[in-house]
Amino acid sequence: MLAVTYAIFSARFGKNIYAYPLYLLSGIIMVNFFINTTFYVMKSFYEALPMMLNTTVRREVILVSHIPIPLYKFLIELLFCVALSVFYGRFSPTMVLLGLPIIASFTAFILGVSLLLALLFCFARDVEHLWMLISRVLLFISPIFYELKDISSWARKFVYFGNPLTPFVISLRELLMGRFDAASYAYSLFLGVFFLALGYWAFCRLEDTAVERA
Repeated sequence: MLAVTYAIFSARFGKNIYAYPLYLLSGIIMVNFFINTTFYVMKSFYEALPMMLNTTVRREVILVSHIPIPLYKFLIELLFCVALSVFYGRFSPTMVLLGLPIIASFTAFILGVSLLLALLFCFARDVEHLWMLISRVLLFISPIFYELKDISSWARKFVYFGNPLTPFVISLRELLMGRFDAASYAYSLFLGVFFLALGYWAFCRLEDTAVERA
């Protein structure tokens, strides 16, 4: 995917972006982590119903147990970004310390969204197909291969505030580039806490109803 996107967009968008392969790769792995994990966890609640009905383990714990596998894959891919950061002379030890909260917040954000999707999937199986369409749209409206300054002001606001993936992508990418975007960093931490709290609250309120409807 990195090779294809680089071949297509490097001449148009990448000519003014330093370390464009690193720019692309960091965005790709973050969006893929989000899409793959939400799909994986969304169906796990429904598929694990027989076990949930015959065990005393809390249901949300069973869902959370599906996060480590895609997280492990994401961290491995992130090592390639770090290697590129070293190659381009952008790596800094401070980057690692600042990156850990962003990774934790991004994982919390994904978990919160996954909890909401897992509930919706129990009420309507078509959510899977709808989410597939939405996730593909997110792939193209996230600043993966372009910079926000390359689009109009109203589109910039929509991509930044209407797409919750954007501040996470910008925050972690800036750190890999050896820079720090305080506004996006703080916004990312807020989104992680907010969506995790929202997802957990909805799950606690609706899990019994979701089990009955499933």
